[in-house]
Amino acid sequence: MTCKKRNHGVSPSGGNGIRAPSLYRRRLTAVEPCMTFTVGPKREAKRLELRSLQGKGMHQYFYLIDPQPR
Repeated sequence: MTCKKRNHGVSPSGGNGIRAPSLYRRRLTAVEPCMTFTVGPKREAKRLELRSLQGKGMHQYFYLIDPQPR
């Protein structure tokens, strides 16, 4: 599994000039194994069949942390 961590300071004001308390955001990106499916021909029966394969999928997890817990 390959993981990358990135830390960003985020302003909820959206950059409109109004100062708002910033949130601490953490994004975790991971490439994890997952099942994938494909449709292909089955030559003996001359029909289509659903095939499952082991693949990789990129997942992103977002965490927002309030700097002043209530």
